[in-house]
Amino acid sequence: MIRRRDNIAFSSSLCLFVGILFLTTLDLAPTSRLIPLRVVVPTLALILFQLLLDAFPTLAHAYEQREKTEVFTLKRLGLGSDPPAPDQPPGIPHRRMWSAFSCGLSLLVLVYFLGFPAGTPIFTALYLRVRARETWRRSLILTAAVWILVYGVFATALGARLHDGRLWTWL
Repeated sequence: MIRRRDNIAFSSSLCLFVGILFLTTLDLAPTSRLIPLRVVVPTLALILFQLLLDAFPTLAHAYEQREKTEVFTLKRLGLGSDPPAPDQPPGIPHRRMWSAFSCGLSLLVLVYFLGFPAGTPIFTALYLRVRARETWRRSLILTAAVWILVYGVFATALGARLHDGRLWTWL
């Protein structure tokens, strides 16, 4: 069993490590530090929160009790339904896992071979049509919106060079 002192030491060492990353990030050029800071600052906040929970057991106990009340669940907000029954047929969770894995892998393959500007809309349109069972009209409208958002943010606003795809270099 891990003792409280060990948890505090681990959280403190993580906090020190991420703090060093934070200070190192501040030495970068203003445009270069934006992305690392978006990762480092929330990570540092979460580690500091964990350190507080490790240092003060009464706070940790109160937080655990708050977690159990499910204050922010969709059902409590009136937006969701009951979670699926635990007595599902044995193949359903395994099939869902492979379905999610195959979707992620197909996106990676499309982006690798066709490039980011072509692979993303193709994947989005096929996913919306086949997996989400949307109409063609809605699928194409949402695909165009996603493509404009992705291309607009990454290529235009951030000036990032998107992957062109191996297929186009082979041709």
